[in-house]
Amino acid sequence: MGVVGLWSFLRKKHPGVFTTVNLSTLAGKSVAIDFAIYAWRMGDVGVVEGVKRQVRHLQSHGMVPTYVFDGPKQAAKVHEHRRRAAAAAALQVNAHQRRAILAELEAPAAQVPEDGAPIGCDLRALAALVEHLAVPRDVAVALDEADAVRLQAGTDGALAPAPSAPSGRVGVENVIDYIVRREAAQVKADEKRQGYTPGDLEAVMAWLQAEGVTYHVACAEAEQLASQLNRQGEVDFVMTDDSDALPFGAVAILRRPDTAHTRAELVRTAEVRAALGITQLQLVDLCIACGCDFTCTRGLPNVGPVKALKLVQQHGSLDGLFDGLSGQGELAALARRAPDFDLAAFDYKAARAVFQDDRNQAAISVPSPTKTACGPSGGRGSAKRAAAVTHPEPAA
Repeated sequence: MGVVGLWSFLRKKHPGVFTTVNLSTLAGKSVAIDFAIYAWRMGDVGVVEGVKRQVRHLQSHGMVPTYVFDGPKQAAKVHEHRRRAAAAAALQVNAHQRRAILAELEAPAAQVPEDGAPIGCDLRALAALVEHLAVPRDVAVALDEADAVRLQAGTDGALAPAPSAPSGRVGVENVIDYIVRREAAQVKADEKRQGYTPGDLEAVMAWLQAEGVTYHVACAEAEQLASQLNRQGEVDFVMTDDSDALPFGAVAILRRPDTAHTRAELVRTAEVRAALGITQLQLVDLCIACGCDFTCTRGLPNVGPVKALKLVQQHGSLDGLFDGLSGQGELAALARRAPDFDLAAFDYKAARAVFQDDRNQAAISVPSPTKTACGPSGGRGSAKRAAAVTHPEPAA
C-alpha cells in the first residue's frame, strides 16, 4: 500500500523530484526489483514469462537486475493484511451484486408488463429491482449522486430524458450501461490480477538461478531489503512503486517503468528531503503521521502529507508532538475533530522502529554464480542455496 497520498503530494507540490530517465543511459548499473509490485501486473502473460521479459528488457539496456521477494508477514503489518483481505472480499461482493443486477435485467421477468419495454427504460422498475438487492457502493453512487438518473415523469409515468444524458437517452439506461461497463472492467482487472502462487514463486526463482540472476528473500518486506541493499551500495537503484522505499531510506528509486522498460521515473530520497526541508527521521515521521502500513490506525485522522509536513516542521518530530508542551494544543484539537480516534492505538514508535531497523533484512540470498563488471550485483554474507528456500506465501 505504501504511504497514503505521498506520491501524489510530491507530484503536485514538488514535481521537480521526479525525473524521467531512459534506462539505456543506465548501462552498467544494477537495480533491485520489488517483485510483488510488478508480479500483480503480469496477469496477461503470467508471472514467469513476465519476469523473463522484464529481465531481458533490463539486460538489453546493459542493466544488472536483482530480484527481491517478500518474506513472512511481520507482526507490525498484520492489521494491514487483514484490511487488504477485507477490501478484496468487498470487491468480490460488489462484483457479485453487479452480476445479480445484470442477471435480473437479462431475465424475461425483467420486462415491464404494461408496454413490454425493457426494465432499462423504466426507472421505477429498476428501483424496485434493486430494492431487494444489496447494491454495491459504486452503483449506489451512480444511482443517487452522479446526476445520471434524474426522472421527469409525466402524469402517465413516462420518462423524460435525464438532463445530463447524452443524445436524449433516459438516465436509467445510462446507469445500466455504467453497471455493464463497470462489470466488464472488473472482470478484465480480475483476469490481470490473479496474483501468483507459491508454485509461481518457485518457478521464478528456479529460472532466475538458472539464468544467473541474483535474488533475495527478505525477512519481511521486499522494499525494506531492497532499500537496504541500495544504501549499502549493493545495488544502484531500487525499482518499486511502493512509496515505503522513501522512509526505508532507498537512495535512488526507479518507479513506473513503461511496458518495454525503456523509461522510468527517477526519484532520489535526498532530493525529496531537500525539497521538503526535513531530515530522514522527519520524513519517516511524516509518512507515519499521514498513514503507513505499520500502524493499525493508518496514520492520524484528517492528516495528509501537507498537514503531516507542517506537524514535523513545527514540532521537530512526532515525539515533540506527543511528548512536548508545544504539541498539547494540536492534540487537543485533533481530539475535538475526531473524538472516536484512539491516540493510544497510534503506535508511531513501533512503526518508526520498523522503518529504522538496520539489521540485515535478507533471510535468503542466492547470488549470481559470476560477478559481473557492470556493477555491484550479488549479495553480501553467506548465501543459502535455492534448495533451502522456504517459499513465502504471496502477500494479501
